[in-house]
Amino acid sequence: IIFTSDNGGANYIELEDINTPFRGWKISFFEGGIRVPFIISWPDEIDSGLISDSAVHHFDIFSTIASATNTFPSNQDELDGVNLLPYIKKENSAEPHKTLFWRSGNHQSVLHEKWKYIVSIKENKRWLFDTSMDPLEKNNLIQTHPEEAKEIARTILTELDVVGVLCVEFFLTTEGKLLVNELAPRPHNSGHLTVDAHLSCQFEQQVRTVCGLPLGSAEQIRPAAMVNLLGDLWQDGEPNWFNALAEPNLKMHLYGKREARVGRKMGHMTVLADTPQEAVERALAARQSLTNRG
Repeated sequence: IIFTSDNGGANYIELEDINTPFRGWKISFFEGGIRVPFIISWPDEIDSGLISDSAVHHFDIFSTIASATNTFPSNQDELDGVNLLPYIKKENSAEPHKTLFWRSGNHQSVLHEKWKYIVSIKENKRWLFDTSMDPLEKNNLIQTHPEEAKEIARTILTELDVVGVLCVEFFLTTEGKLLVNELAPRPHNSGHLTVDAHLSCQFEQQVRTVCGLPLGSAEQIRPAAMVNLLGDLWQDGEPNWFNALAEPNLKMHLYGKREARVGRKMGHMTVLADTPQEAVERALAARQSLTNRG
């Protein structure tokens, strides 16, 4: 007999303390949404009173029942999940899982050993918790432990077999915090400056990766800044290209789109300079000059 639940209590039933002391609700990946009872009774095989704090998943039920009944899949595919019987019977002292993943809509999470990483793409938020010290998830360590966040993100990409360029686009808040805005498994507008400022651009790296070739150097040749050219610039007529191109370290890229509309990306400009701040200032000045049509 296996007794469990598919998720924590939902917030719409108006019982605020239903998942106390844990944080979160059904559909979230905080502990209140995914930590549920998991009780197994098999008197002939399992001693009563055994307790485990290991992280397991509902997928483990299938492999466990298959092993208990000596039933095996009819095809060659392996079942997701782990047979829990050796761990329950103390025949295996290791953890059933080193890493667990969850994904639902805009919400993604990974539990890697003691570290738990949660991403809400829609809300542009990330959380990192040390579950060994903070099981109630009160202290977000995303700012103070960036290397752990990088390692977990690298684990996600490895497990998902991502091949090619992956752009992680961030927002920088006024408080100086980085928030994930978008994950794009392809060359992305955010990295277009690599065409002019790096030894190997993102497009070349993408081709090398999918063709199984060694990667080129991603070393930056000079500090650079890129600004988008939106269709807004065309609202009062053709932009003044002469003004912008008077900047000697500017590279102009127009995408060949026939119709300029407000908010539509029509191209971009990259400016190289001796420092990042100088590059930003000169790039912004060059874009502003496009509107000086006198």
